[in-house]
Amino acid sequence: MEPGTGSAVDAPLKLTNGDGVVAVDDMGLVANAMAVTSYALLILISLWVIWVGSHRSRDSTESELLGMGDAAMFPALGSAVLLGLYVALQLLSTELIDLVVTVYFGAIGCFAICKTLKPILISHFPSTQHNSKYKYCIALKLWGAEPLFQLKFDAFDILGWIIGAGVAAWWGVTRHWIPNDIMGISFSVEALSLLSLQSFGVGALLLVALFFYDIFWVFCTDVMVSVATQFKAPIKLLIPKNGLFSLDPKFSLLGLGDIVIPGMFIALMLKVDFSLRKGRSMDKTYFASTYCAYCIGLSVTIFVVHYFKTAQPALLYLVPAVLLTAIFVGLVRRQLKRLVLFSLPKRKKTESKEKVHPKDKTNRKETTKDKAEKPKKETKKQAPPKATPKQKKN
Repeated sequence: MEPGTGSAVDAPLKLTNGDGVVAVDDMGLVANAMAVTSYALLILISLWVIWVGSHRSRDSTESELLGMGDAAMFPALGSAVLLGLYVALQLLSTELIDLVVTVYFGAIGCFAICKTLKPILISHFPSTQHNSKYKYCIALKLWGAEPLFQLKFDAFDILGWIIGAGVAAWWGVTRHWIPNDIMGISFSVEALSLLSLQSFGVGALLLVALFFYDIFWVFCTDVMVSVATQFKAPIKLLIPKNGLFSLDPKFSLLGLGDIVIPGMFIALMLKVDFSLRKGRSMDKTYFASTYCAYCIGLSVTIFVVHYFKTAQPALLYLVPAVLLTAIFVGLVRRQLKRLVLFSLPKRKKTESKEKVHPKDKTNRKETTKDKAEKPKKETKKQAPPKATPKQKKN
């Protein structure tokens, strides 16, 4: 977490009334109150994202499982991306970077907002949900019967795209903090929905590795701080700490990685609770404890940033809070071994189904009917013939 682009505490302001009497207004108290408001909003947004993303991850059947190899590669890939952005900011022109960032993040932000809003829209308008999953389809065919490209969507997708395009355009033109945060929230929710830790060991390895990664890039270099403050993209949450409607905002900021990385572990704890239930209503002890630990860890991070006025690696506080809390709960409940050995089953790749041309469907139905009728015909043939009257007399 970074302290922002300016201090929230100003010198006391002296005012004079009409009689020349000097009144002192301690603006430090006002500034601190506004800063506390911005910090509270950061915490609330982070908690909401983790709550929604964790429950969507539990119900999702399309999430990608991260294994040990993926967890080990995370710090290396993160370092490569961070260094690449740092070098690009030093060498390339600001206009070129802004153009590429606007087009790229505007496009993916539009789709992320659409995906995030769709379940919310469906829950609020259930009567408009049709039996079919998709109502509209755009297919691109070059040759043959099979389409080269298909885009399936419904009315909720169209509404989500319209909202997402509006937010992305707003951010692209103004770089305002509100559309920046909307896109950042959507990115975080979708990341938590689509990425899942395969086991407790994978989660522990990922947290510990990124714990040292965060410490190195914040305390040992100026790379992360420079990228966080100079790279104008929705990869962080921004909340003005000198007033939400200030014309010259000084921001408190929190990187999306400080939400997504601990959030994936907390989402895993929700799955642990779900798997350990013994025929009773689900007990969310692991999820609730790590969720509260994240809140406390983030609050401590913000306090240290505000007090010392220097950038702090948020994972320095969040990783011990979340990981040690899960282990402590496992010890108290005498389930530590089951917790440490917990692993999600690997999903089997679904075999590719034979695609049947619409004209061949009737033929296929006939063949299935024939197969069903064949045994009946054979049993009729094998039945003994009825005896004639002469044979009965004999």
